[in-house]
Amino acid sequence: MRALSRIAKPDTLAGRALYRILRWLHPGINEQHRLSRLAGRAGYWADMQVYVFGFLTRMGLRPWHTLLDIGCGPLSGGLPLIRYLEPGRYVGVDLLEDTVAEARRQIAKHGLENRRPEVHVSRTFGRDELDGRVFDFIWASQVMYHLVPDDLRALLAQVAARLAPGGRFYGDILDQSVSTAGRYWRGFAFHVHDPEAIAAAAAGLGLAMRRLGRVEEFGFPLPGRLRLSSMLELCRDA
Repeated sequence: MRALSRIAKPDTLAGRALYRILRWLHPGINEQHRLSRLAGRAGYWADMQVYVFGFLTRMGLRPWHTLLDIGCGPLSGGLPLIRYLEPGRYVGVDLLEDTVAEARRQIAKHGLENRRPEVHVSRTFGRDELDGRVFDFIWASQVMYHLVPDDLRALLAQVAARLAPGGRFYGDILDQSVSTAGRYWRGFAFHVHDPEAIAAAAAGLGLAMRRLGRVEEFGFPLPGRLRLSSMLELCRDA
């Protein structure tokens, strides 16, 4: 099914026609369509799993590490991570109740309860749900550019509070050339943030920031200008 997903992308006229046919013929692709609409752009469910897993393992994620997935959605990247990490090492939080409900359904559907993942509805990036727990890795894919400045500062404060010694945070921000006027996803506006302002805010919380490059360099699969987004790394300021 992954091979079919690769050849049928709803981004051209021919691709959309083939994609509709495959959705009708193949229940699995139709299910992936439904899930990918909850997570982002239709037609990229399997591709996003490959991207997220590949990026985090490339950055050093290993089965014994703990991971906080902020904006986990319906586990578009979380399913392979839950399988990979040792039991009890994956925690996801998301603002939207319907996506967290779907995440729990996916855990049950794929028989992953024995991996003991946690997923929570949270309006505070986990502050009110996770007590004093800390994590080796914190991941916030396609989250930061939906945050207004106050919410971005709240996210950074949570990152500072929840990174274990030697831990690292990864999240992406829009390229400053991207126009966000009138652009929304599920009611959330897009925002362009100044990386230097993020670095300064992070430094005030004892975090050092590094720009790793554009997400397209790491295999980000979605077409369009989101591929130009910058991937940021935050860690304790040495």
